[in-house]
Amino acid sequence: MRALGEARAEPALDVLELVDLAWHDCYGEPAPPDEVLDDILLLSHGDLAGLVSAARRAVADWRDTRLAANALRH
Repeated sequence: MRALGEARAEPALDVLELVDLAWHDCYGEPAPPDEVLDDILLLSHGDLAGLVSAARRAVADWRDTRLAANALRH
């Protein structure tokens, strides 16, 4: 988990596991698409708290996450 550094890799992976579980419950799919995970990591800005916030936003409405990530990309 290079985006957040080795010291925070384990908690970051825990957050992403929760995203998988929540995604399944909300959308009936086994996991979010890779593009959504990329958006979450980008919006985290390399910060664990940012990862949690972006993950929550992505599960609530992934389209908001996509718009925010695309704004950073462009």
